[in-house]
Amino acid sequence: MRVLNLRAMQQSEQMSALLKQAGMEEVVVPCLEIRAVAEIAALCSRLVAGHSESLLVFTSQNGVTAVQEHLQLEGRACIAIGKKTRALLESLNANVVFCPTSANSETLASEMLTYLSQMHTAPPHLLLLRGNTATESLPALLSEAGLNFSSEVVYESICPQPSREQLQWLAESLELRGKEASGTSVAIAATSGFALSNLELMLESLAADRGTQSKCTQWRCTQWKTALHDIPVFCIGPRTTAVARKLGFGTVIVAKEATVESLVNKLIEYCTEQ
Repeated sequence: MRVLNLRAMQQSEQMSALLKQAGMEEVVVPCLEIRAVAEIAALCSRLVAGHSESLLVFTSQNGVTAVQEHLQLEGRACIAIGKKTRALLESLNANVVFCPTSANSETLASEMLTYLSQMHTAPPHLLLLRGNTATESLPALLSEAGLNFSSEVVYESICPQPSREQLQWLAESLELRGKEASGTSVAIAATSGFALSNLELMLESLAADRGTQSKCTQWRCTQWKTALHDIPVFCIGPRTTAVARKLGFGTVIVAKEATVESLVNKLIEYCTEQ
């Protein structure tokens, strides 16, 4: 099976190794770029001055990576959304005081409320360090519970701008260019709904370019989308699954746990059953 790995380049290695170990053909197609916000140094200085006693809440490893060079994390009390974010924080000698049993906003909010209610003092101010594409579900749940918190965007996810040649290679990897099928099964491994949406946007730009050059009909320029949506998508969690279904993918399979390992295991199960 040929599997498209949509993860950002700096995050693709783990999935690459697991796919290779499983004997699958991998195509690395970074469909998002992750970087600290431009004003990260000044932002962290302001956080140090104004939130020295706040309990830091990290909702991803990306947030940790964005601030680690500018914010003193050693000994700092933190909450991590999942095991991998916790491991990264602990490697920096941060004091991770709480981590939920499942890495999603709903579980984090619910179990964090229980944890805070058991404190012998008033709950501290919570400072959420997040990305620009984060949903409002966690702030909404915390607000509903009456907790004192604030939120800062410390990193941003953006859509890459590949060259036309790179897009043509991508379309060929997906067998969307009208050539005879090679007989190779193709699947998409998605760990982000944003990346999956970007994949479609990137292919739309190629379709528009090809349409201009060949003056093809609207149907011929858009038939690639039908072919794309026929490819099975393996999603890391419910939010990515919801995006896949909204985009129109017909076969959407979700991992048992929100981890790369579980996602690859689901791919292996699928291949075994075919």
